[in-house]
Amino acid sequence: MNITTFIIDDSNNDIKTLSSILKSFQHDSNNISFHVKTFLDTEYEAMLLEIAVLYFIDIDMPAISGFDLARKIKANNNKAIIIFVSQHSDLVFESYRLETCYFIRKSNLIDDFGFAMDKTLSILEDKYSEYLYSSGASTQMIKYSDILYFEINYNDLFIHLSNGNVLKERKTMKKLSSEITSLNFIQTHYSFLVNALYIDNITEHFILLKAGNPLPITKSRYTSIKKEYLRYLGKR
Repeated sequence: MNITTFIIDDSNNDIKTLSSILKSFQHDSNNISFHVKTFLDTEYEAMLLEIAVLYFIDIDMPAISGFDLARKIKANNNKAIIIFVSQHSDLVFESYRLETCYFIRKSNLIDDFGFAMDKTLSILEDKYSEYLYSSGASTQMIKYSDILYFEINYNDLFIHLSNGNVLKERKTMKKLSSEITSLNFIQTHYSFLVNALYIDNITEHFILLKAGNPLPITKSRYTSIKKEYLRYLGKR
């Protein structure tokens, strides 16, 4: 999953610190990456012209208060996941009136960040639980829970559904991986992205789905695939 993430603060040093923490978290997570863009508070108007999934916002900024900025973001992007980052821990209760995800104290950045990301990933599963399928001029939202697996053949993407239907669109694995917002999908092979919900067994040679059909596995990825699947089982 590639999460488009904006950081807005009036301090370049704080922006660099948070960017570094995000990079470390990304390194420790096999299936999560962040596409990070940073903005000083004076650049907030330019930031509002773009859309992100996750926002880290300082509260006490000269150009605009973080609370006011959060309201503007929510007005245009009601799915936005907002995390406030502040030195003023006394503002925590006011921050939750804006339906924010979490409040990170700059004085306790590392520990609070871990809790914030746990909640963020849970919210992602709820808010971004559908895949946008496009075919010609038409589009369709498909629940991730209805998708058995994605199969790539050159630049053709085949979406295998739990009801037996197969949809087709033009897309590469790289683009698909950047768009997937569900953490339940595991890349088992260079051509397959499989929904862990439907996995029955994993061997060194193939993955067996609950429906009975086997899918190939890349031997070199066997250990990491098992770890990702065990992590999925641990969340259930």
